[in-house]
Amino acid sequence: MAPVGAKRPLEEQTASKANAAPAAKKGRKPKVPAEIKLQPIKKTLNGHVKTLARMVNRDWHDGYEEQGEELAAYLGNLSAPLQAVYDVGIVQNTAHSACHDVLMCIADTWENMKSIPARCDIEETAKEMGGNEIQIALTKWEKDATKTFQGTPVDPLAYMWRLLLHSAAANAATKDEDLLQWIKDATDYGADILDDQEPDDDEEELVIVNVDKHMKAGLDRLKQLHAQEDKWTSLPTHKKVNPGALLFTFSSFVYFLILPFFPNPKMCTRRSGRSTDVLTGRSTCGLGTTPMTSSAFGSQLIRSTKRSACKMIRRLATASRDFLHICNRHQ
Repeated sequence: MAPVGAKRPLEEQTASKANAAPAAKKGRKPKVPAEIKLQPIKKTLNGHVKTLARMVNRDWHDGYEEQGEELAAYLGNLSAPLQAVYDVGIVQNTAHSACHDVLMCIADTWENMKSIPARCDIEETAKEMGGNEIQIALTKWEKDATKTFQGTPVDPLAYMWRLLLHSAAANAATKDEDLLQWIKDATDYGADILDDQEPDDDEEELVIVNVDKHMKAGLDRLKQLHAQEDKWTSLPTHKKVNPGALLFTFSSFVYFLILPFFPNPKMCTRRSGRSTDVLTGRSTCGLGTTPMTSSAFGSQLIRSTKRSACKMIRRLATASRDFLHICNRHQ
């Protein structure tokens, strides 16, 4: 027996450490896989939103081509994070909360993109734009199975939210309160999370809940929670509403309401050396004054009214664009 206070031989210490179980670190969150880390994805997508907003603010009328290219770049950067959500949240069946945050980020940035007052309608342009497919490889069930989407991110978001919540609900470790909030978030963005009959692949042969017991169990639990509508509908909404869009919509309505009465807005800003006192009807040019006829006075009064109306419209449109830019910058 070794004397008290004596050190054990080095080989015994090494063996003892090797056999000891690693101490669990309390309070530490599980590590999020690099491909679904929120900040890089958020930075990339918000970068496209801010760039498009600057393009519109700089040249709304003639910059529509580069605005369309920026929209295409945004849509092209959605496939990678959506595939990562599938790989991590469904295939690996882990990090469901982080995957949900990625889907929320995509949904939020799309709402911001739609609120930008570009010359073209953002949503309609995305639907008509070719060459921007979002394709998900469904390798968990079939080697070559894919699901392809064209147009806006709305459909691929709803598809991935449905699969993610089915996978998360099948895990006993996932809390009901988390699932209820995720149901609320997905529903607020228009996702049908209970759809279980529509084919899940491009060949229209795969229905996931029919071939995967894990996903079927998740769907069954999700249906029970979704039936508790009073619980999840009362939860706080996380869907962002951009007030700048409402302001610009109002200013655009005013503009197009008045525009037919002013066929040439440039005439409203044209200046000359002659000015008119609209109260006395006297036209001044230099130091001399000449009386105006009633018809000339009426024409001048109309031009003055047009000038004031056009200034008001321009200021309202500028204010709405500035306000929208501030909203996008702080989101």
